[in-house]
Formats: sequence, structure tokens, C-alpha cells
Amino acid sequence: KLEISLAYCSQITSQGVRMISLTFPLSLRCLKLDLVNCEQVNQKGIQKIFSDIAKLSALKELSLRLNRDNKVNDKGIKELELCINRLKCLDSLLLSMWKMNEISKSGLKDFLKSLASKTGLKKLILHFPDCDRNITDKSLEKLGKSLIGMKGLEIFGLDVRCCSGITDKGIKELFEKI
Repeated sequence: KLEISLAYCSQITSQGVRMISLTFPLSLRCLKLDLVNCEQVNQKGIQKIFSDIAKLSALKELSLRLNRDNKVNDKGIKELELCINRLKCLDSLLLSMWKMNEISKSGLKDFLKSLASKTGLKKLILHFPDCDRNITDKSLEKLGKSLIGMKGLEIFGLDVRCCSGITDKGIKELFEKI
């Protein structure tokens, strides 16, 4: 198990975090990585870290905390999608992405739709607060459709507070599927 929190370390760069991710043991089963408010850990650095995480074939539990300072865009969320899909043993995912407004609506919808392939997940916790521009009713609909295939899912959590793009329709779409 490896837990690393660099939250609010404003002098940590993508290069520094990459040095850490290159040393992850391939047999690692649990990784918790917090890069919230690491202003110098940017999009390209995050993509490389996702690529390194994808090599952890024994990983069962992944917890990632990011926010707008990491400047993750559609390329980054696509790399995260590829990373998660390569983790065949993954049964627990906690993803916290605060104010990730550089990700487009379609980029986020595609990511949520891709979670359908993770049928072995037992725990899925998604935190997307303050994502006004990209969390919509359609996003929740895609998430709901993904949840249908997760027959072994025991724990599901969703935090979309302060997301003004969600209406009653989106809530209905999501919870009809659960």
C-alpha cells in the first residue's frame, strides 16, 4: 500500500511527481495519490503519471485526488480512461476531481461511459464538485448506463455539489439505472 499526499505543495512539479511514479513497484496493490493544488503538476505530467499507473498490473485499489490546478483536459481524461481500463485487477476506484472545467462535456461523458467496462469494480466513489461546465444530465445518464454492467458493485458514491448543469431529469436518469 502506498499513500502519497502532496496536496498544496506549490513547489512540486510534474517532474518531481514523475520521479515518484517511475518507482511504483509493479506488484503494488493499493495506491492513494493526492495532487490537489499542486499548481506546477500540469496536464502533461498527469498524463505520464496515468501511464505509469497503468503498468501496475496487480493494483486493486486506486484513489486519485486532482483539481483545476492540474489543468487536466480531454487528453488527460482520455489517458485516465485508458489507465483505468488497463488495470484488470482494479476493484476499488475513488476519483476526486474538483473544478475540472478544462474537460469538455463530451470528454467527461466518454469517460463515464467507459466505466461500463469495469465490471469487476466493487467500490466506485466519484467526486466532481464545482464542475459547472461539464457535469450535465447527459453525464449522469452515461454514468447510470455504466453502472448497469457493474453487477458486483457494493459501494457507490457520487458528489456533484455546486454543479448547476444537473436537473431533476439527470437525477432520474441516474437513479433509474441503479
